[in-house]
Amino acid sequence: PYVTYADSTYKKAVEPDLQVTYTALTPDDPKQRKPDITKAQDVLGWQPSVELGDGLKLMAVDFRERIRSGNEGW
Repeated sequence: PYVTYADSTYKKAVEPDLQVTYTALTPDDPKQRKPDITKAQDVLGWQPSVELGDGLKLMAVDFRERIRSGNEGW
């Protein structure tokens, strides 16, 4: 499944020693996620410019900095 793929991709890119824990979904959690970038491609002519592993590394650095500085921003 996609979740397993995402977990292994994140582990390879960011945190090789990460221990993944699966828990029950919260009531408001979507039962199915199936991102589709077709509309962004068709309407905006947008294409991804960052590989998934590279983007995960950038995201992890950004999140760590936000948490360290106390400015989570959400």
